[in-house]
Amino acid sequence: MRFFFLLFIGLFSLNLTACNETRHPNTENESSRTLIIFYDPTKTDAKELISQSQRLHTTLVYQYQNFNAIAVNVPPAQDMEETKARFEALPSVLQVNEDQKLSYIKTLLLHKKRGRNFAL
Repeated sequence: MRFFFLLFIGLFSLNLTACNETRHPNTENESSRTLIIFYDPTKTDAKELISQSQRLHTTLVYQYQNFNAIAVNVPPAQDMEETKARFEALPSVLQVNEDQKLSYIKTLLLHKKRGRNFAL
């Protein structure tokens, strides 16, 4: 009985160690390759912008329904700044932003650094 208990504890601790070593795809060290493109609906529609994005060799990630924007992924071989500039040059595009991921804890630490205190 004691052998099975020790075996269970050993396997459980190995499992926890394996979980800690798992890497998530979008960590701080890896930059996001996603652009969010806002467009003027009076000058174009989402389908036209998606076809223009495919001509620029990007892939559609998401088509927003609540506001006039799409998210596209830029391939690693392509320069982000050049692709962003090409989208900004389109007459129907209002704004191009790089995707940002912000955690709650990082936001609190940033505010604390600036002298603003917020309770957790």
